[in-house]
Formats: sequence, C-alpha cells, structure tokens
Amino acid sequence: MLLSVAVATAVLCILLPENLISYKKRAFTNVCMDVPEEYYPTSSYYEVTKEFSEKLSEYQRRQLISGQWASEISEVDKEYFSDTGYHVQERAKVLISNLNEGGFYPVSIDSSYQQWYNWKCTYLQALDMNFKTYAGFFWKTNFLYYEGGEQMTAYTTPDGRLIKVIYTIDDESTSTTQSVGVLKEKYKPYKDKVFSMEESIDIAELMFGDDFEVTTIETANKDDIEAVRQYIKGDKLTTTLGVEDTGESSEVENNAGSDEYDISVTVVTVLDYSSESSDTEGNDYYLYVYQSENEYAIGLIPTE
Repeated sequence: MLLSVAVATAVLCILLPENLISYKKRAFTNVCMDVPEEYYPTSSYYEVTKEFSEKLSEYQRRQLISGQWASEISEVDKEYFSDTGYHVQERAKVLISNLNEGGFYPVSIDSSYQQWYNWKCTYLQALDMNFKTYAGFFWKTNFLYYEGGEQMTAYTTPDGRLIKVIYTIDDESTSTTQSVGVLKEKYKPYKDKVFSMEESIDIAELMFGDDFEVTTIETANKDDIEAVRQYIKGDKLTTTLGVEDTGESSEVENNAGSDEYDISVTVVTVLDYSSESSDTEGNDYYLYVYQSENEYAIGLIPTE
C-alpha cells in the first residue's frame, strides 16, 4: 500500500507541473492583447513618424501633401513645433515678395504705413493612409489685411520652399483704406497674364529655392491640364478655389478653365541636390497658375 502511494506521488510530481505549464501556455497564446497606441507609428506618435519621413525625398513628401500618395491631412500639436510661427511667416513673406518682384504675383507683404497684415501659422502633416508611417510636413501661413479686403495664403515646407501661394480678394470687404474696386484694379494686370517658358522656369526656381535646378520645361498637353484641373477640384489643402466641372473646356490649349477661370500649366523637370539621398535624375512637376475674378494662385505638384 505504501509502495503504491509512493509510486503515484512520484508520477504526479513528474506529470502535473508539465501539464500545468502547458495549460498556462495555451491560455496565454490564445489571448489577443491590446498594445498601447504609443507603440505604433501613428499620427499621434510624431517622433517615429518624423524619423521615418526624413528618409523620403522632396518629391515623395510632396506626393503625400498633394494626395498623389493617398494621405490624411491633420494639424500637428504645438509641442512638436521645431520652429516658431514668427520665423515661418517671415520666410513666407520673403517668398511672396520674391515672386512679386519678379512680376509673378500681384502683391507683396511689407510693414509700411497702412500695409499691415495679421497672420496665422498652422503646422500640418499629410500622413500616408496605407502604413501610417510616413508623412509630408508643411506650414500653412495666412495673411489677412488688417481692415479686410484681401488675404494671402502660403503653403511651405519646413525647409522654407513654396508648395502653393494664393491671393484672394473679398467682395464683401468693409475696408475703408482700400476698396474692392482698387484691389481688383491692382490685380487686373495678373488676371489675364500668360507667362513665357523662361518666366515659368524663374517661377519654379523661386518656389524651390537653393539646391534645386530646373533642367527642362514643356507646355502641358490636354491630359496634363485635365489632371491639374481635377487635382484643384479635390485639393485637400484648400477649398477656396471654386473650380467647377467644365466638360470639354480643356480643349483650349494651355487652358483648363471656363469663362470664369483659367489654368495655365507647364511641366518642369527638377533636379534635387538638397540631400545625399535625393534623386538626382530629376522629377517632373506640374507648375500651374490659376486665375479667376477674385483669386490668383501659383502651385507645384508632382506629376505622379
């Protein structure tokens, strides 16, 4: 009897721990555990997203910002700003003034008497919707004339390169120092202006700045113009450009608009020397100029 008990005890001592361990292992592996959000490189995990995004080229970042690479645009928390709004708006003012001095933009921004503008800067990210790992970061800077009447909006990269700049006249302005009629008269020379190929190269180089070179340029074909028109219709950056579907109006050479607006488009090939990892074989961009009764815009978007 005692021998049987001893043998049974010995067997249990061997088998029980093994079975208990196997049971606990199966119980653990069959449970799906929730991992805290901070362990994923999502839009809220800014530092990880930024680290991955630094490996992207300028062209890839602009693909995200323009939506050619499916993305979701959202505001970045202030705690992640690597620059101040004051410095950002100062750089934007210089870019706008450079375009104005070249004869490519209706106005400049200065601090002379009765030329004061209120400004607001917003830091944004265009996060890829597939992996939520890469993002194109950019600034939106809005300048509003202190008494109303006109405003300018500049979209710039963190490095200070222009993505798009818009000029808008407000028909319902209550301005006392400059009426809507005066503003439209000032804007009139630009409304129907057509830039030459050489001038288009100058515009692109002013928007890109140093470390970029425009190597070739050509007039856009009908498909290119239609692509830009469709882009502007669904542009995520702004809803101020009221482009309507105009059917076959793109048959007009270099004009994708109706009687209410015109879009001039050229295709520029740009070399990027901004970093060692940049693609130096050249990338193609659409350079477009939008003109309507109350709005004027210049923008650059990747062709793909």
